[in-house]
Amino acid sequence: MRCSSRLRLQSLAMSRCAEVAIRHLAALRSSAAGCTLAGLLAASAAPVMMERSFRLSAGALAADRFLLSVPAAGAPDGVLSGLAALGLPAAAAVEATALLPQAAHLHLGLEADGPTPLFKLYLEAALQAAKAGDPLHTAWKWRKDGALARDRYMLLQPNRVPALLADLPTALQPFLRAVLATLPAQPSACFALEVLGEDDRRSLDLRCYEFDRTVGDIAAPLAEAAAELGVPAAIFDQVLARHRGDVLGHVACGLGRDGRPFLTVYAGAVRLGRAALS
Repeated sequence: MRCSSRLRLQSLAMSRCAEVAIRHLAALRSSAAGCTLAGLLAASAAPVMMERSFRLSAGALAADRFLLSVPAAGAPDGVLSGLAALGLPAAAAVEATALLPQAAHLHLGLEADGPTPLFKLYLEAALQAAKAGDPLHTAWKWRKDGALARDRYMLLQPNRVPALLADLPTALQPFLRAVLATLPAQPSACFALEVLGEDDRRSLDLRCYEFDRTVGDIAAPLAEAAAELGVPAAIFDQVLARHRGDVLGHVACGLGRDGRPFLTVYAGAVRLGRAALS
């Protein structure tokens, strides 16, 4: 009986992952930029992880956000030249090419909200070789006809998390405390990254994968934060309903490039077979 119940649970989990993958891919392919980004990893030698996110900021909610991830060694040849065709500046492409052999993972991001898509490239170092204070990710973010932004995601000493949390915008601190309260760990034990931008942007990124929490588990403080930021309730409720059952990946918050508070929720990571992106 217990074996039968376990098999049913495994079957339900597989069905849920398939449903999330179908939902993610349909949203990604709804834009030309998303189809192009998927095509860059279609020949990947390793399975591709896909995750979605939504970002709350002053009076706005951006929900067409995607992240595709592969081990760097399995990334297709020509992926960086493909990004150059999407507007990655030459100097950034040269820097990324030099860093790629030492990278553990390559991540491609897309924000498709609005008239001009924002593309992202992250190179992630091997975690086991990283020390507190080292850049775990180097990120380049650009629009095809716009400026390039370069961010570093620095691995934090766990005991610095409470102090950095206190330095973040006051409007976001109740949300962060509530999120930390749902995790079975003290704030000083959380895996966290401090995001530093060349424009003095600063934010905090908390990794939540290992805690098996869903977006629904933080729905109440998330709704309060949305109201504090002036996000229309009807828009927030629609996005929350879509992602409520998705497993939390990361929670990021701080000051955006416009100097205003923001928070981003990453959730629903699923593994895609090679054929899924073709």
